[in-house]
This record gives sequence, C-alpha cells and structure tokens, in this order.
Amino acid sequence: MRGSSDGTRSTVSSTQQELFLFRFWAILIGYIRKRLAPPKPSDPLARSIHQHSHYTEKTRRIDKRLFMPWDQDGNTSVFQIRGLSASRIWSLLLRHATRPLLARADILVSVVGDVGLKLDPDNRPLRHASITGWPEAKSAKMVLAKKIAAEATLFVPPRGP
Repeated sequence: MRGSSDGTRSTVSSTQQELFLFRFWAILIGYIRKRLAPPKPSDPLARSIHQHSHYTEKTRRIDKRLFMPWDQDGNTSVFQIRGLSASRIWSLLLRHATRPLLARADILVSVVGDVGLKLDPDNRPLRHASITGWPEAKSAKMVLAKKIAAEATLFVPPRGP
C-alpha cells in the first residue's frame, strides 16, 4: 500500500487482488501449455493403475482393461512424463489420482500410433493427454487395448522401510 498525496493510505480491494491473480495465473498457465513441445514418438507416457486386477506384480503383466477408454468420454487418460525423474512421475500421478495409486504402466507415444489411435496432449491438467480415436465396437477396443498393454512396462512405487 502506498500513501497518497493527502497522507491517507489507499488500499486495493481483495476482489481486485483476486482478479489480478486469476488473470496472472491464466496467462502463465497458457504460456506454459504453449511452451510444452509436442510429444515425439519416443516420449514416454504413464497410465495410473488403481485396481489390483489391472496388473500382476510377480509376472510384470498389465491387463488390457487398464487401457480401455473411459465410458464417459471414450478416451484413455495418460500423462506425458518426458524429462521427469521417477519421484516426480509418482508425485504427478499422485497429485491427480482420485483413488489410491497402486502402480503405473508406461508406454511410448509411438505405441499409440502403431495401433491406429491418436494422442491428444490437451495439458488439462498440465502434462495430461488423452488416447483418442477408439473404434465403436467393444471387441475392437479390447484388441487395441491388448496390443497397448503388451508394450507397457509396469512400475510399482517404492515402499517405505
């Protein structure tokens, strides 16, 4: 706050401050989203695993159901993890998890294209992408999900002592 010429102090209302901060963050986030480079075929993607039935730790097998598209929007949600350390990947997935995170499955961007699907890096939230272009028939979806799962690598979070 600065004093005015008549010796009184002027204040900025909390509404004005909130509006400024809202605009500032909107501009900053828009800038960051635009600055993320488009994914390359060799870039890794991570899919959170929240159900024990979606993986077998002993055999390192990932079930095809993990990659099936969500009924509400017809897409499969993944995160772009290029350049992140293992701890930052886990932090990213935990931050956006709606259920307990048991493990993750990593694939390369190229796997998505190889099975005939597309990757939409929407960055909502930051680093988020959707696997799109799924066929209508459930059996066809299962075939593609099985191919993706076969290429995925299982990672289980480190357990404490």
